[in-house]
Amino acid sequence: MPSMFAIHAVRHRISNTCELNGNREELIRLLQLDPPTVIRCLRIAGAPLVGLRNEILSIGDLVDRMGRSFVLRALRVPTIASSAIPTAVRNLWLHSISTAWAARDLASTDGAVDPERAYLLGLLRQAPQWIELLQDARTTDREFIPELADWNLPTAAVTPVSDRAELLMRSAELIAGLAEFPAPGEEEALDDAHVLETVTKEALMQAHTLRRSIHRELEEIGLDTTLLDDAPDEPIPESSVFRAEASGSSDDFIAGLLLCRQSSSYRAIVTVATSAALRYLDFERATYIAWHRKTNSVFIKSKADFTLRRLFPGRCELSDREASALLEALSGERPTRIARNPSSRGLLKHLGADEALVVTVNRDFETPTFLVLDRTLTQRAVDVRADATPAAVLCGTVAILTDNLLLRLQRIRAQQSAVTDPLTRLNNRAVGMIALEREMIRARREELELSVLMLDLDEFKQLNDTYGHLVGDQSLRMTANVLRRTLRRSDVLCRYGGEEFLVVLPATTAEDASILAARLFIEVENSGREYRLPLTVSIGLACLRDSDRTTDDLVRRADRALYASKNRGRNRFSVDIG
Repeated sequence: MPSMFAIHAVRHRISNTCELNGNREELIRLLQLDPPTVIRCLRIAGAPLVGLRNEILSIGDLVDRMGRSFVLRALRVPTIASSAIPTAVRNLWLHSISTAWAARDLASTDGAVDPERAYLLGLLRQAPQWIELLQDARTTDREFIPELADWNLPTAAVTPVSDRAELLMRSAELIAGLAEFPAPGEEEALDDAHVLETVTKEALMQAHTLRRSIHRELEEIGLDTTLLDDAPDEPIPESSVFRAEASGSSDDFIAGLLLCRQSSSYRAIVTVATSAALRYLDFERATYIAWHRKTNSVFIKSKADFTLRRLFPGRCELSDREASALLEALSGERPTRIARNPSSRGLLKHLGADEALVVTVNRDFETPTFLVLDRTLTQRAVDVRADATPAAVLCGTVAILTDNLLLRLQRIRAQQSAVTDPLTRLNNRAVGMIALEREMIRARREELELSVLMLDLDEFKQLNDTYGHLVGDQSLRMTANVLRRTLRRSDVLCRYGGEEFLVVLPATTAEDASILAARLFIEVENSGREYRLPLTVSIGLACLRDSDRTTDDLVRRADRALYASKNRGRNRFSVDIG
């Protein structure tokens, strides 16, 4: 039983009284009456993937930390077959909420615990019994703490943190029993004569007030406790506000995925895929993992769910059962269901899930990748026959998009390598000369100035011999970076060859080019000084003349000015004036 609101009688009456619209106060009020849903929410919150394991929470804190969409989704569960509340469930439910009310009232005067956190402690005082109902399997002699650990429930949120708090919880349970809401199995423990002999008048008054408060609270949302044993006469449609439905058609599903076919980021493709699993396939969490088979561990790369919590990326060791399931999904090329062994740790323990559907995304990667899909939040089962095909289509589409992305990136790299110097990431000589020719034509057509700088690192061979070729390469990159950040966006910069650089300065006079040249050789020297390297440049400057018929003519004049700088002592610039 995933929720009290999954019971036909409860859903029927509450749907006629209040409408679930996502309001924070309304969600808190509903959770305060729904221990199974609170446990399901805490299970997700306490999973290592989410990271709220050691926090002391109230129900309001849970809504704020996990988000209203998360709680709204948790409350939208399908109707269970039982139309009326079974007596045992009804008694457990009324005892839990009455204990919570009593705990909050006592904490308001005692001060041992925050009142709202005391409410959560009281609501989950019978957590093992609620977990048995959630698991739909009766077990015996289950200890409290192991039960919580198995379900990832944050211990600090559901167990008293002090002896004083424990005493307060016991007092709350006693008052709940006096209010005629005893714990299951203790219905006969308190007879009237025994109560009158052993219980104070104050406790009896508290119990009387509590009973009236519980009845009033339930009646305000349509849950009159005197009627809940009866099944409603008319059915409630499955389109109730609590029902969870996948949104969007299969066409929308494919169209949404194809929107990212031009994406330049693999992360964007993964984000769209995990979101599509929630929106179109009716899963409640999609986790993207990479499997490192040598260490039998997975790396959690991304997730999509209904929470506000950011992903805590990390490594998680697999159980043997999980490793076998991943291998089956990888080799069999079909989605595989994995189930957790309660006594083992592993991926599902890390997620706080009992089962999930594993689908291979990229089997050809060095570390294969998978989507892990689950419905843990609403405790709905994975149906391999119904879920496998759409999940396989999703991951197959992602694989195709990934292949297309890799091919596109390879083509881009090939194109870049044809025009880019691999060491400095500048334009290569061919691109620089084409740009110079274009600017010469434009300068003559529009009667504009055009200047060219030729730069050469000083004593570069000696620098290589003294410090090594790696330092020489680094010096070239440092120089390229200085030029890149100093020049304008309209200027053209390329590595001309060896340790030489060519700069084309459109619409730039000789005077302005001289100022820039002075800045450049000073900046390069300062950059070398930061790394304690003798890094300087000599610069030759030439401006376009009518006699320059080709690009070679203009470059030759700039080169001649460059050698004039070399002959005059280096680390300077010279201008070719004729």
